Amino acid sequence: MALAMGFKTVRVSGNSMSPFLNDGDWALFRTIKIAPPSASAKRQSKSRANLRALQGKVLLIQRRAFGFLTSSDTQGTEPTDFLQIKRLRRIDAPGTTEILGHKETHASDSTASASFSEDTVRIARNFAQGSAAFMAGDLGLWVEGDNKAESTDSRKWGYLKPSEVVGVFVLCFKRAKSK
Repeated sequence: MALAMGFKTVRVSGNSMSPFLNDGDWALFRTIKIAPPSASAKRQSKSRANLRALQGKVLLIQRRAFGFLTSSDTQGTEPTDFLQIKRLRRIDAPGTTEILGHKETHASDSTASASFSEDTVRIARNFAQGSAAFMAGDLGLWVEGDNKAESTDSRKWGYLKPSEVVGVFVLCFKRAKSK
C-alpha cells in the first residue's frame, strides 16, 4: 500500500465486491477522516452532511480485530488492523432510522415502524439497545459487499463507527489478464 498526498492504493483480495472490484485489482482511494463525536458542533454537522453524501459509495474501512495470527509469538492475541472494501448502504442512529435521507423517529415503536420492513425495524432496535461503544447521537454505518454470497460485512459485524472509514473509492486499475 502507498500513502501519498491524501490517496491510498489497495490491492483487492477476494471477491466480496465483485463484479465492481475483483480479486487482484488495484483500487485508488481518497483518504478521509470523519470528525469524532467530541468535535465541535459545527464540525460534527459538516461530517454528518459529508457522510450522507457517501451513501451508496464504495469505502475503505479500517477495522480492529482480535484473533488474527499476527506473529508466531502472539498467536492472534494482539489486536490487528485490517482493511475492508465495502459499499455504504445505510446510516442509522439510536432510536432513529435514517435510510437514504428518510428519517423516522422511534423506529422501535409499533406505530412508527409501519413504513419500514421488519428487518429495518429489527436493525434499528438492535442499534438502539446495542453496544456501549455507541453513545446517544452517534451515527452507525451499515456496509455490505456487492457480492453478498462472498462478503463478510455489517450483516456479521453490525454497525461501524464513522471513524472506521479511512477512504472513498476513486478508481480501479484492473489486473493484467494472464495469457
